[in-house]
Amino acid sequence: MPKKRKGKKKQSPTKKPSKRSPTRLAFSPGLESIVNESDPLVSRVAKLQDEVRFTVAPSTVSGERIQAQRGRLHTRSLDDFRPRSASVDDAVARLTALGFRILRVGRFGISAAGPARLVMETLKLELAVQSRPIPVSLRATHDFARSFAAPGPADLFIAPTESLTIAQPSEPAIDDIVFIPPPIFFAPPSPTAPTHTFHSVDAARIRKLLNVPSASGGSGVKVAIVDAGFFRHPYYSANGFDYKPTPTQLAPNPENDADGHGTAIAYNLFATAPKVSLLGFQHSDPPQDAIEQAAEAGVDVISCSWGWDNEQTFPILEASIRSVVAEGKTTLFAAGNGQLAWPGSMPEVISIGGVYWNPAQTLEASNFASGFASNQYPGRKVPDVSGLCGERPQAIYIMMPCKPSCRMEMELAGSDFPNHDQTKADDGWVGASGTSSATPQVAGVVALLIEKARAKGRTLLPADVKRILQETGKAIEKGHNAQGAPAIGRPNLAVGYGLVDAQAALAML
Repeated sequence: MPKKRKGKKKQSPTKKPSKRSPTRLAFSPGLESIVNESDPLVSRVAKLQDEVRFTVAPSTVSGERIQAQRGRLHTRSLDDFRPRSASVDDAVARLTALGFRILRVGRFGISAAGPARLVMETLKLELAVQSRPIPVSLRATHDFARSFAAPGPADLFIAPTESLTIAQPSEPAIDDIVFIPPPIFFAPPSPTAPTHTFHSVDAARIRKLLNVPSASGGSGVKVAIVDAGFFRHPYYSANGFDYKPTPTQLAPNPENDADGHGTAIAYNLFATAPKVSLLGFQHSDPPQDAIEQAAEAGVDVISCSWGWDNEQTFPILEASIRSVVAEGKTTLFAAGNGQLAWPGSMPEVISIGGVYWNPAQTLEASNFASGFASNQYPGRKVPDVSGLCGERPQAIYIMMPCKPSCRMEMELAGSDFPNHDQTKADDGWVGASGTSSATPQVAGVVALLIEKARAKGRTLLPADVKRILQETGKAIEKGHNAQGAPAIGRPNLAVGYGLVDAQAALAML
């Protein structure tokens, strides 16, 4: 690990930080001046330099690097890429001896952290303060990029300037060091939603349009949502929902939802399955830990409304997702809001697109939601099925609870619909949607299927759930999606097999 790899050094992305910066790190172009004008951003950089998080990929049982499988991991057996136990022990000992802190030993990687100075000195590389891109509208996914505008503290992260994967040829127990940037989440206050004049759907309308039988609730089924956080909003307690922000080792304070996204989209799960038990797992750094710990908590369904654009893949995360699906955890991901979203394009997950119930009270493909043919997985078409979603420009469509003055609320508050949601910036409610909302709607329907299957003494595998949803989806043959794909035929790239029909799906059992 200490040896420096030979080769031409790439140019630093920026100049040296100013005196006010608490680090000696580089900055992405244009970011340093923005940081130095904001005390919260300066504080965030200081905190980041004290703990840079990364994933260690130990050598595998097959001797092949899991990071080298990007784009083809789905064609290989996961057992070939499980770490050798001796490699895990040696890697932990080596990292500890070097001064790094072990955060968690996962299924395919080791989560570790250390000061930026130690990372740079040990790996002989340069780190830079960077920002995830800031969406101009509420999106379910976004790509890792160096372009940004007006970042908040949570948008900043530290990663190498040359590559996100750093090979370790001199370390027998370690294949790679991997840095995974944060995704973009793709939403006391009153327990009652404020009034508004725009066309929308509420929980009752969502149940009606997805054809949810009145007696169905998902009792006894555990659903995990992995997202930004889960503020204890009075809407959930007032309605008696089983809403559990769930602490983990890497995310001990899940009720701190500064973004607002996780708190908001949970509304959609309870709209279709009001009797489920929701375990809210705050997104972790690295991201695979939250997925694995949700599975290990005994949940039946995992719902994720985030990802990366252009099908940018991370093999350790991909392996973790495939692993939990193989264990029988039905896992859903948003297809994106104009992006070519990954992990939403993985064949093992149920990918969720969007259908719009318009003011004429007819159904059409949402022009805000993604649908595409995958470039990573031959023959894979996204989405599989769809939930309800608004339309451009902002998909303001469902009034949802959120943490007062959170980022989502601040961005969307205002009177000028369709660009703003007719709420105040501190009332704890936000008008939004996107495939972020459609995904937990469908996760609720999956919970209903699991509930009924158990009552009949049956076990539904994730492949069974996907097949049932596809075979019973309501055909949508009007409109087009964010990529311009028309809703023609069934399935189609606009909405997949159509809008989920809960009653028809339950009837198949």
